[in-house]
Amino acid sequence: MSSPRNGVAGATGRQPNVLASALDAVVGMDADGLIVAWNARAEEMFGWKADEALGHHLHEVLLPARFRRAHRAGLRRYLETGKGNILERRIELQALHRSGNEIPVELAVVAVQRNGSTQFTGFIRDLSREHAALQAARESDERYRMLVERLPGIVYIDEPGARGRYISPQIESLLGYSAEEWLEDPERWEIALHPDDRERAVAELLAGEQSGVRFTSEYRLLARDGSVVWIRDEATPIRDAEGKLLVHGVMFDVTRERTIEAELAAEVAERAEVATALSTFHRGIDAHATAAALARELVRLRDLDVAVVYAFQGSEVMPLAIQAPPGAPVAVGRPLPNERAAYLLTSAARGPWIDEWRAGPTTGDYERAWLDVGLRTVAYVPLSLNGQAYGLIAAGTTSETAAGQMGRRLPALLEYATVANAVLGPQIRQAMGELQIRALRELISSGGVRTVFQPVVRL
Repeated sequence: MSSPRNGVAGATGRQPNVLASALDAVVGMDADGLIVAWNARAEEMFGWKADEALGHHLHEVLLPARFRRAHRAGLRRYLETGKGNILERRIELQALHRSGNEIPVELAVVAVQRNGSTQFTGFIRDLSREHAALQAARESDERYRMLVERLPGIVYIDEPGARGRYISPQIESLLGYSAEEWLEDPERWEIALHPDDRERAVAELLAGEQSGVRFTSEYRLLARDGSVVWIRDEATPIRDAEGKLLVHGVMFDVTRERTIEAELAAEVAERAEVATALSTFHRGIDAHATAAALARELVRLRDLDVAVVYAFQGSEVMPLAIQAPPGAPVAVGRPLPNERAAYLLTSAARGPWIDEWRAGPTTGDYERAWLDVGLRTVAYVPLSLNGQAYGLIAAGTTSETAAGQMGRRLPALLEYATVANAVLGPQIRQAMGELQIRALRELISSGGVRTVFQPVVRL
C-alpha cells in the first residue's frame, strides 16, 4: 500500500463517537478517492487499523482488482455530472480483506458536501454469515432433492384433498406426467384414480387427514398411456409453522407385487380345480375315450386352448385325442409326419419341455399349419413306464400374452400325467399289444408266415 498524503490523517482521521460505536463498518472517502474515515468495526471487518488505512486510496484497500477501474470511472463521472450508480441504495458486492480473501458485504453510500468539497460515506455490513447460511440451506436442499429423487417412490406434499404443492420427478417415469403437469391441475390425483377405486380411495384420504396420524392406502392410478399402476400410498398429516394442515407422503409402485399376488391366487385356485377334476376323473371304455376325456380337462386350465394326447407306436406318433382350433394339422388315428414324430420321440426321452412356435426360414408345412391357427407356445409332458416313454401330453395356447406364463402350467400338467399313467397307460399298452397280435394274425393268414412243427427227438 502506498504512503498516505501528508496532513490527511491528522485533518480527517478524527471520528465522531457515533461512528466509532456504529455496528456497521463506516468508511469515509474524499473526492480524490482517499480514505478519510475508518471506524472500529471497519478495523474488525477488514483487518486494517485506522492509522494503516487512512490516507490510502480506497480501491487499493477494499476493492478486488477486477472492480478498481469501474470504481475510478464511477468516481470521476460523479464529480463531473453529479450522478452516481451506487449512491443512496443498498448493493451487494465482494470486498477485500487484509488477508487477500474476499468477503461478501452490503454497501450503502451517501455523498455530502463539506467545506466546499465532496465527501462520501459508506456503511458496510458483513454478509458472510448470511451467505454461509444461504449456502448451507442450498446444499441441504440439494442433498434433500438428490435423496428424494433416488427414493423408489414418488414423494409429495399436498394440501387437504390431495391438492398438490410438491411432487418429485419420479411421477413422470411412473405415470407419464411431468411434475409441473401434475401440480397445475388440483384435481389430477382424483381424476387419475381408477373408477373402481375412486370412492374408496377418496374416503380413505379424508379419514387419514382427519386422523392426524400416519395412514396407508392402496389403489390404482391410470397413467397417461392408459396403463394401470397399483399404488401403496403412505402419508402423514403435519401442521406447518402457521398451523396449516399439510399431508407429506410417498407413493410406491406395487404393481408387480399385486400381479404376483393375483397370479398366485389364480394358481392356487387352478390347482384346487385340478385336484377336484382328477379326483372325479374316470377312464373311458378304451384308450381313445380316456384320452378324449383327458384332453377336455386340459383345455379347462387357465389360458390353455390346445390339447393333444399322443401314443408312441414304434417310430410313429399317433394322436389319440385332440382339442384344437379348426384347421389344426392333426387328426385322431393319423400318424404325424416322420420328421415331427422323430423330434417328439427324441425329446420325450429327456423329460418335460416347452416349445415356442415362431415362423423361420426352415419352417415346414406341418409347423406352418399350426402357426396359421394361432399356436404360440406348447408344453409337453411325456407318459412313461419304467423310464420308457410310451406317449405324450401336449397342451398349448394361442394367446400371445399367456405364452410367457406357460411354465406355470407345468405342475398341473404333471399331475394330469400322473393320473394318465395310472389310467390311460394300461389302455395304451393293451391297445398296442392288441395291434401287434392283430398284425401278426393278419400276416399269418396272408401266408406271409409258414408254420413249421418240429418234432422233439430224444437224443
